[in-house]
Amino acid sequence: MSRPPLRAIATITALLSLYTIMALPAQAPAAPTSAALDSIIAAQMGEAGIMGLGAAIIIRGKVVWS
Repeated sequence: MSRPPLRAIATITALLSLYTIMALPAQAPAAPTSAALDSIIAAQMGEAGIMGLGAAIIIRGKVVWS
């Protein structure tokens, strides 16, 4: 029985690795909810002693949170 060439094994391994990586779902981490953003901002404002704040998140020219 002859051994397969090392180059062929390396190529197959690389292709299988690439296929596995590309097959994984490309999901972004879940975005915080409005309530979560409100509580995070309120906590930071309290720590910094800030009385009021205006903020907005704009994605592709649209306000998605304010």
